[in-house]
Amino acid sequence: MKFRRGYKKWADNEALRWRKELGLKKSDPLPARVLLDHLKIPYYPLDKLEGDPVLIDSLRKTLIGHWSAVAIKGKGQWFIVHHDQHSPARQESDIMHEISHILCEHSSTSIDDLNGIPLLKYNHEQEEEAKWLGGCLQLPVEALTYCLFNDITPQMISEKYTASSEMVKYRLNVSGAQRIFDRAKSKITS
Repeated sequence: MKFRRGYKKWADNEALRWRKELGLKKSDPLPARVLLDHLKIPYYPLDKLEGDPVLIDSLRKTLIGHWSAVAIKGKGQWFIVHHDQHSPARQESDIMHEISHILCEHSSTSIDDLNGIPLLKYNHEQEEEAKWLGGCLQLPVEALTYCLFNDITPQMISEKYTASSEMVKYRLNVSGAQRIFDRAKSKITS
């Protein structure tokens, strides 16, 4: 996927901006729920939702069948519902993805109405942008290079940042962190 000009740099900067705003180091984990609290975005685990049973049952069936998390805008306020039966790493990734749609101010390409709850649908480009920004928020290149230079293994990165091993491998490759480390290491050994 080719992103609009400057998007990847903007996403990298966003990951650092939110860490700085929260008093974290560039290499510190930024838990999704901490960012949600800071942004004042309520979030609800699917199994803890209360209210109209028909509505909640419809939302549960929709989430389980199609999404792991969803950002919903109701009465001018965003909130996120996430599938809390997934692994903590999956939840972290899914919530960061939904936060990314909000931060990018994506406007939906269509809206599905689920018993009065508007569920937004995004186009392919917006989904890819949210995927990229979500990855940056969870595992920024600066954090990954810090880990590599400090002999923190991918498994340890996964645990430290509540990320799946697949996400760590993906971000090490696409962020350029692995290349940066490999080049620096080859200069030292040559």
